[in-house]
Amino acid sequence: MHTVTLARGIHTRAIHTVDECLSVRSWVNLHVGKDLPVPTICMYQGQPLLRAQWDVTLIYADVVFVPLPLGGGGGGGGKDVMRMIGMAVVAILATIASIYLPTLMPAAWGMTDRT
Repeated sequence: MHTVTLARGIHTRAIHTVDECLSVRSWVNLHVGKDLPVPTICMYQGQPLLRAQWDVTLIYADVVFVPLPLGGGGGGGGKDVMRMIGMAVVAILATIASIYLPTLMPAAWGMTDRT
């Protein structure tokens, strides 16, 4: 008896036992549907298993399906580049502010060198 673990997040997962001789693709078709809903890595005997091998690989060891994060960028590759440029600009402005802000703060609080 072997187990198939279908991870659904960091802490949630479904564990199924396999009593019969099934290929990885047959198990996916029976328990998940035609295909997995998100990009997923299949680990078989601790090694990644390519989708092309799912039809011919029989489940004689434990199998783990790990979903990959989708990125959340809405599908536009340019959004990630703009986000990275924006973060670089924020880092530069924070550096400049850390240099000049301490010298301007006493004047802003009404503190001067005059006694």
